[in-house]
Amino acid sequence: PKENTAMKRLALVATVLVLAACEKKEAAPADNAAAATPAMAPAAAAIDSAAKKMDSLASKVDTAMKKVDTAAAKAMDAGKKAMDAGKSAMDAGKAAAASVKKP
Repeated sequence: PKENTAMKRLALVATVLVLAACEKKEAAPADNAAAATPAMAPAAAAIDSAAKKMDSLASKVDTAMKKVDTAAAKAMDAGKKAMDAGKSAMDAGKAAAASVKKP
């Protein structure tokens, strides 16, 4: 489960980075290097915002996975109890059949 979660987080990080790279970029004059530097600041803010959203989403995914794991464990327990009850009923039926005298 931890490996699965790590892979999901890695995929989410990759997606965020691709989306950040594909955002519309402003055209900066090639001869003015100082003008290009301020244009990068919003991208950094967008990446920070996306990282925070990713962390929040990863937390939600972890919570959902825990709920799924808990539900699966409860279903397994219920299945085992039902199977045990069925075995007990079967044993009781065999005992009752054995106590009946054949003519």
